[in-house]
Amino acid sequence: TAGACFVPGIMTSFTAAYPDVQIYTRVGASGEIEQDILSNNLDIGVVEGVVHSDYIVQKVLKEDELVAVCSGAHPFARTKSVSLEQLVKQPLLLRERTSGTAELLLTALSARGYTVNPVLESTSVEALKNTARRNLGIAFLPEPLVKAELEAGILYRVPVRDFSVKRCYRLIYHKNKYLSPLLLALMQRIEQEVKQTG
Repeated sequence: TAGACFVPGIMTSFTAAYPDVQIYTRVGASGEIEQDILSNNLDIGVVEGVVHSDYIVQKVLKEDELVAVCSGAHPFARTKSVSLEQLVKQPLLLRERTSGTAELLLTALSARGYTVNPVLESTSVEALKNTARRNLGIAFLPEPLVKAELEAGILYRVPVRDFSVKRCYRLIYHKNKYLSPLLLALMQRIEQEVKQTG
């Protein structure tokens, strides 16, 4: 989702400022990006999950929240609040387990004693939103990615009592990476874009 939110703006801004420089961009799960940093396949990355390696330098750029959303036809759509126990009994729609978003959610649920088996795991946020809209389950997604649907009444936020999952967007790079002036300029553009978006 970092790719969906920020990559187009970063690429537009950077290529306008440095038209003779070609940058390679890859969108993938947080764990994959971390591995590419460790193996020197990528210079820097933006992830939304937990960083596992001590060889990675990380800078928090922004925080947002994962929210549960459902169709207007779902009984939870107009409920004042639901318990976590009620929620996990519903068909759940989640990002793929290798994503940072899913890792954060599943860790938070596990800390409360819940293991879930989603009815759909997807790399596509749009697939999760469309499935929830068709009343086939409840999706957990970053609030900025469902803001328009919530405001339009296409999806409804499910208020869950005493349960919140915050996540951080992090700029990451290998601790031994040489940060050239051009790479530092790109990192500055990334920070600006992430802070301005959403």
